Amino acid sequence: MSAADDYAYMQRATAAGVHWFREDFPWSGLEPQKGRYNWAPTDTLMTNASKLGADILAIVDYSPAWASGHTESDKYPPKDSADYARFAAAVASRYGRGGTFWSEHPGLAPRPLQAIEIWNEPWLWGFWRPNPDPKAYATLVRAAAPAIKAADPQIKVILSGDLHIGFADGRANSWLNGWLAQLLRQDLPMGSLDGWAVHPYCGDRGPYQTTINGFADQTYAQQWLYEQLPLVRDMTTAAGKFKPIWSTEVGWSTAGDVNEATQAAYVRDAVKRAVGEWSSFVARSFVYVLEKPHNGDRDGGYSLLRDDGSPKPAWTALQALLRS
Repeated sequence: MSAADDYAYMQRATAAGVHWFREDFPWSGLEPQKGRYNWAPTDTLMTNASKLGADILAIVDYSPAWASGHTESDKYPPKDSADYARFAAAVASRYGRGGTFWSEHPGLAPRPLQAIEIWNEPWLWGFWRPNPDPKAYATLVRAAAPAIKAADPQIKVILSGDLHIGFADGRANSWLNGWLAQLLRQDLPMGSLDGWAVHPYCGDRGPYQTTINGFADQTYAQQWLYEQLPLVRDMTTAAGKFKPIWSTEVGWSTAGDVNEATQAAYVRDAVKRAVGEWSSFVARSFVYVLEKPHNGDRDGGYSLLRDDGSPKPAWTALQALLRS
């Protein structure tokens, strides 16, 4: 978005009661050449966050070609995890507490970066090519998490705790030996980590649904429900690696999943359940998605706004919930 559009959407959201935003800090765009940074897009974001009193969760993701060796896509991991760690630390050093961005802009009230998520959906081949690799991701986490903490110990570092693996060939897999199950067997720097990122999408099923017709084993079925959040809690606890869950994307699309009224009920109930019944282990919930609306496709249908900018019932329901 332009700086003005970015501000306008964030202002509308903060006026509705939303004060946390999750946004890409794309390595491929911010460091297109090694050691040469283009901070303009994230400077705009952090400027607007300061003016609006908003908190930012940065997704540090996607490799520049010089780091991955791939010019065809930035969704390949870096060849050297140290390069990623250095960039993640640079983000923390610029936007964290006492960061260079704040010293360069003394007219802004500092609103330091609150959290960094290590990559977006590394369990899915489309974002970690050619296929997800829990061992390689753990290597990235081991390099990056301590580097971020060294730059700003107060920034919360979040790693992916999703249950599934999405392979390029579409092969089936189960959470019993899926992404999180394999990642929990890796050596992780738990002292430098503050939360598990989970995207508890559940199709057309609601946040209070506990069973799925046709499954003989309803415990197995939980992986496809909003109930996957306590499942993640139980798995990480059993492994001695519990950290609070950050539900960094959740939503229902009105272009493939549900109608507008159902979207409103599900978004409201998901937030209510997270901050009420599950408050002991769910730290944050991010409703997907705030962007220029394009409801004609499934991804765009997650928006809580119609294409003309008017609010869907889900926007109004969320606003009422946040004000209650």
